Amino acid sequence: MTGMLVKRANGKWQPPATSAYVNEEELKLLLKDVPDLLWNDTAVVDEFWIPGVGSVDLLGVGLDGSITLVECKLRKNPEIRREVVGQVLAYAGGLWRTPYDDFAARYATRAKQPLMDHLRAATRHDIEDEEGLRLAIHSRLQSGTFRLVIAVDHITEELKFVIEWLNGHTYPNVEVLALEAEYCKDGDVEVLVPRFFGETTAKSPPSITKLTEADMVATLDSLKDPAAKAVLQSLLAHGHERGHHSAPGTAGMSYWYSVDGKPTSVWAMWPNEKVPSVSVSVGSLSNNSPARAIAFIERLQASSALSPYFIQISPLNMKKTPTVPVPGLLTQEGVLDELLSAIDEVLLS
Repeated sequence: MTGMLVKRANGKWQPPATSAYVNEEELKLLLKDVPDLLWNDTAVVDEFWIPGVGSVDLLGVGLDGSITLVECKLRKNPEIRREVVGQVLAYAGGLWRTPYDDFAARYATRAKQPLMDHLRAATRHDIEDEEGLRLAIHSRLQSGTFRLVIAVDHITEELKFVIEWLNGHTYPNVEVLALEAEYCKDGDVEVLVPRFFGETTAKSPPSITKLTEADMVATLDSLKDPAAKAVLQSLLAHGHERGHHSAPGTAGMSYWYSVDGKPTSVWAMWPNEKVPSVSVSVGSLSNNSPARAIAFIERLQASSALSPYFIQISPLNMKKTPTVPVPGLLTQEGVLDELLSAIDEVLLS
């Protein structure tokens, strides 16, 4: 650490033996292992793969469904100037709109255990509502609500300016920070001095504004694809007619039905203009009514159109939230009717 001196008992003030990271891997592992520096009630993996972009150094998932992406750079690396900013934004763009099941599968590959199990172990908290947490994570993935952190050993003035500008001009649900983590070691004593930049201008914590059902209706009305709009409006009408209650989120809305007398999340709609989609809450159904959940999945697997999205689910692997596209699938003649008939005849009979 530049300018730092250390002194031991009866000794002299002198520079520490080590005042720099050996490489960026050392910085990454240090941040991963410091529980409260970046992460509160969060599980963390390193080298999380984002298709089309690459592996982000660290990715954290919180008990509240929050998602943090961290890229580490040392000042000696020329990429600490402008390249690292584009890199972390590319990771966010590549992660945006990722279906939950795809995200959770890649996370489990790095954690060597399922996401929910890793989150329990890392935070030492039980998760009472797994389905609610899945939907919270999925909502953030669909809306692109992420916390982006650029971690460095020494921050440059240029990076400070860029971080401040980004926080003043990016989407309100995106928080961008720089973390300067200066380090030194002398004998068996290690010192870490963390400093955050961008917090004064950041939207911290990220603004998570839930939609209302009126917001959802307005969003559906604004969809430019008339076939997709009709499908989602029909699905919403079914929820109004036969469902128990709606649960609007930040980028979509789930609908709960009374299954065996228990309010149960059955589906969620995500009216994204580019690729509107519908997810099916298999895990929630399995928790509340295992027999009906199995029969429901078997019914969907019997559909030639829907089967590819549900064929991987078995009675031994029901913790899933499959997402199906609206254009090209649910807009096909009769496919939405197959889904709604399965809900009526298997779940609600």
